[in-house]
Amino acid sequence: MLRAKLLLCTVGPPIPRVVLQGTDVIDHLCKGVDTVCRSTAVTLGPGGRNVCIQSALDAGMKPEYKITRDGVTVTKYVDLPTNTIQSRTTNLGVRLVRHASDTANSFAGDGTTTSVVLTAALLAEGRKASVVGHSPVDVVKGITVGIQLALASIRHQAIPITDATMLNHVSTQAANGDAKLGTLITTAVRTAGLDGQVQIKAATTANNWIDHTPGMTITAGWFSPYFVTNRTNQTVELSDCVVLCTSVELTTVEQLRRLVQYCVHTDKTLVIFAEVDDTSDMWQLLIRLKLEGTLPLVVVKPNGDGRDRDENLIDIATYCGGIAVLA
Repeated sequence: MLRAKLLLCTVGPPIPRVVLQGTDVIDHLCKGVDTVCRSTAVTLGPGGRNVCIQSALDAGMKPEYKITRDGVTVTKYVDLPTNTIQSRTTNLGVRLVRHASDTANSFAGDGTTTSVVLTAALLAEGRKASVVGHSPVDVVKGITVGIQLALASIRHQAIPITDATMLNHVSTQAANGDAKLGTLITTAVRTAGLDGQVQIKAATTANNWIDHTPGMTITAGWFSPYFVTNRTNQTVELSDCVVLCTSVELTTVEQLRRLVQYCVHTDKTLVIFAEVDDTSDMWQLLIRLKLEGTLPLVVVKPNGDGRDRDENLIDIATYCGGIAVLA
């Protein structure tokens, strides 16, 4: 399937520049892909086997060993020597299939081993088709069509999870058949809810447990100490709030006049996630409303810049059941 020339330019000790092309390139790339596939495929599925990994040794350091059935971990540790041009080309195949598996893992959260096996199979079969005279472009088009058909079939066969028993089956399979860990994952998912977030972190002890943090945690805090309601803890505590999330800079009183009137008439408190000019009339109005006790409120500066800030505002608005107003 690959007919393009591959030019390797080295940096460091002087090594002759070599241009590999045709079957030479494909042979070395396939060798690297097959190496990752053989190392990772043994962990596939509920009947997968363990892999023992020795970490790279540094001078004066003791070797570290890991035993795992996680395809992500195995793929990450596969790295071949690069002392020759041919070995560097082989290692390029390793990195290509590693990139494919990382993409699958970041997109779906799972499927690393499956993506490695499929990549190796597609490369092998595509190479056979190319050798017998088929156009590589047509082969790629055929693979694309096959992917769409496979995705349609998977969606048709998919069974939605509707109860805790089904969720527990999936969690146990994801935990490599560990029923206790599967039950723990099920409990965490049910506690957080389908729209909640579950994070797994390495523990410092041999025990497994769940920490539940209700609500939503953001790293930003109040914009000014004028808004503090608990002087002891220097925190702002509000309830029954109206939440405004916007990327538009607030500078004039007219921008919030109707919202402030609504909050005052309905005895609501106000939380603003926005940029506010602290030299504007708007800022003076907000401070006066808070100090006079007319309207309990707080202004929070959004996290990030540009697109990151907009995405953070969308997350907050979605959690509160609203829509962010973006510039």
